[in-house]
Amino acid sequence: MINEMKYVPILRWKQAERLALRALNEEDRTRVTPLIELIPTIFKPRKQPGIPYTPDPTRRQGDSLFLKVDVDGETVRVFGRPEELAERLEASGYDIPASEIEAGMELHLPCLVKVGQGNNGYKNIEEFLSEAAE
Repeated sequence: MINEMKYVPILRWKQAERLALRALNEEDRTRVTPLIELIPTIFKPRKQPGIPYTPDPTRRQGDSLFLKVDVDGETVRVFGRPEELAERLEASGYDIPASEIEAGMELHLPCLVKVGQGNNGYKNIEEFLSEAAE
């Protein structure tokens, strides 16, 4: 008979969850049995037999993600591939490799941005700035 209770959190296997599990102290670690939910990667179209696949040159290629930036209480999204988002973050002074940028991660980093108005009437982040640019 088992007398010890275990906590079984259901976790998506993302960076924050991995770091949280790694940070558990040894005593708590023995009382936790995580149930890990794996997140599928974004599927790319496969070439079907007999039908040649031609990528659409007007569409972005690769995984497209976004950063949500709070601008005066309004959320503005910045879309791009991990490499592009890493470059934008680097412009704000953060060295986060593109290989570590994944869907669902939360950063909560203060940064300065230059905001403009897009063609659709929404706010548009034109540029990420370093603090020296104030």
